[in-house]
Amino acid sequence: MKEEDMGKRKNLRIMICPKCGRSNDEVAFHGFVCIDDFLAEKKMKIPSKILLQICKYQDKMNARNNPKAWVVSWREIMDQIANSIKIGGAEVICRDVNLERKIAVVDVIFDGDEKNKITKEIPLDVRYTLCDIHTKSVRGYYESIIQIRPPEGWKPETSEEEEQMKNDIKRKADKIISSLQAVQPDIYIKREQLKKGIDLYTSSTASTFKALSLLGIKIIRSKKLWTMKEGKELYRTTFIIRINK
Repeated sequence: MKEEDMGKRKNLRIMICPKCGRSNDEVAFHGFVCIDDFLAEKKMKIPSKILLQICKYQDKMNARNNPKAWVVSWREIMDQIANSIKIGGAEVICRDVNLERKIAVVDVIFDGDEKNKITKEIPLDVRYTLCDIHTKSVRGYYESIIQIRPPEGWKPETSEEEEQMKNDIKRKADKIISSLQAVQPDIYIKREQLKKGIDLYTSSTASTFKALSLLGIKIIRSKKLWTMKEGKELYRTTFIIRINK
C-alpha cells in the first residue's frame, strides 16, 4: 500500500469533538464527543482526588473523610469511593483500589448496558493515621465506667472468702469484656484492678448498655455531665454491678 493511501486511512480514524475541537489523539471519546464533554452533559461530578485514610494498626479505613465513616473491609471502601461519584441515571462501580499506583478504578455504566460504560482512574491521597477508636484509646477517652463490686456492706470473714470474691469479680469482668467485644468488636476497653473491685472504662455507652442487657445483669446507672461539644451536653455514665452472694 502506498504511503499516501495509508495516510488517508489514518486520517479517516481521526475524530474531532464538536464541542471543544480536540481530537481522539488528544483525549478519549465516548460516541462522537470527547469524554470530558460527554460527562459534562451528564452533569457528572467526579472528585479530582479521593482521600484514603488507613489506620496505622491496619484494621480500619476511611474514604469519606468523615470521623464516623471508618470501615473494616475493602468492599466497604470501594462502596464509599463509588458513592463519591454523583451522576443521575448511571450505575457506578469501583472495581479496584491500587495502593501501589495510588488510584481507584471505577466503571460508570449508563442505561444498565455494559457496552455503554466509561472507566475512570481517580487519584488517591493515601494517608496512614489513627482510626476513631485508636485515637480515643491514645487520648484515654471513655464514655462509661463499669464498676464491679462485692455486695454492698460485704466484709470477708476469712482470707478464703476474700480470694473467692476476687475470683468472682474477675470472672464477671471477663464475661462482660467478651460481651462488649461481641457487641462492638473495635470498642476501646481499659481494665483497672482496684482493691475494692474492677473498673472497666469503655468508649461507647450505647454498646456498654447493650452488652450488659444481653447478659441480663442488674445494674445501677448514673450520669455525670462531662463536657460540651458543639453546644451539646456530653455525659459519662457509670454502671455499678454488685456480685451476688
